[in-house]
Amino acid sequence: MSVTTEPDLVPPAAEGRSWARRIGFILFVFALSRGMLVLCGVIAIDAIARKGVGLAELADLFVRWDSLWYLRIVENGYSTVWPASEAGMTSYAFFPFYPMLVRAAVWLTGLPAAAAGLVVANLAFLAALCLVMRYCEESGLSARAERAVVVLLCFVPGAYAFSAVYTESTFLLLLAATMLAVRRGAFWVAAVTAACLSATRSVGVCVAVFAFAAIVERHGRDWLGAALRDPRALLPIAFAPVGLVCFWWYCWATSGDAFAQMNAARYGWGWIAVPPGTGLWYGMASGSLPGLFFSVASLVAAAMIVVLLRRRMWAEAALCIACFALYWSGLTVNALLRYAIVLFPLGMPVARMVDDRPVLFAGIVGALATLEGALMIAWTLERFIAI
Repeated sequence: MSVTTEPDLVPPAAEGRSWARRIGFILFVFALSRGMLVLCGVIAIDAIARKGVGLAELADLFVRWDSLWYLRIVENGYSTVWPASEAGMTSYAFFPFYPMLVRAAVWLTGLPAAAAGLVVANLAFLAALCLVMRYCEESGLSARAERAVVVLLCFVPGAYAFSAVYTESTFLLLLAATMLAVRRGAFWVAAVTAACLSATRSVGVCVAVFAFAAIVERHGRDWLGAALRDPRALLPIAFAPVGLVCFWWYCWATSGDAFAQMNAARYGWGWIAVPPGTGLWYGMASGSLPGLFFSVASLVAAAMIVVLLRRRMWAEAALCIACFALYWSGLTVNALLRYAIVLFPLGMPVARMVDDRPVLFAGIVGALATLEGALMIAWTLERFIAI
């Protein structure tokens, strides 16, 4: 009597989750989205600006606005001297971790600073997308939902910043790495990446809120006892401000002003601390299209926190609440959209919602990509609404 055995069935959650398929999908969506951005840039230069499109124009397509400040830091270091036409603006307004990576890339490859900056930014974005997919899997999302989060990050309005000489892709990579390490209990790894995060942008200290909320989420009322029994869980909280404090020390050692970053942001860029929400009201009441656009876009992004709470994603919601509280604590509203796109947990509820609704997802992506293309044209033409 022969016994036949049925082949092992592949669990639905594991379908399409080999790293070869994941990386292939990420590379495809990355190439598609970056190709769309380059095409929009070429159209802007050729059809709107009426200029020729050559290699120089293509090379400079993602080197705009604050990119020039980062390149100054890479090439010449920090300086208290500001350009004649930019009173009060100094390079101390910008955090050091991304310029350090670019300088290392210049030393290793011999590339010009701008080219090295683009390489670092795009490689960081690709690596970040891989970690985001992994985080989504460990958060219980399906393989389709994982891919949806990647698509949203690549086509969300403002996503051109991930490929520009900007800190967005580095911040996204470090944020995803820290959150994933916390979830896995790799607390020393989380401590190091959290410190690097606050050296990339000051809001990086908010990852301490996520680490604390994760402890409470895991242990409930016994969170304090659990932390005392295994103090390693507190390492990301303790190390989160280290990058910021080190930069303050560097500012003091080189300029005599420990808060040179905040002073440069205030006197050069007009960033003034106000109660959270004041900046939003100021943007909406300003009567300008950019102010209204940035304020509304930030509110729409923040609205996803409600869905995170309904999904009981407490730690992710706490992180986003802390970040938006800082984002909304200044009168400068022009970067609110760019700041929001790095908070990848905001895309996770959308991915769950469209998991089995491909038509709805296609409509959402189409609308986002259309707005992203329009903003890319504005970015290329250096219009204020793009930053």
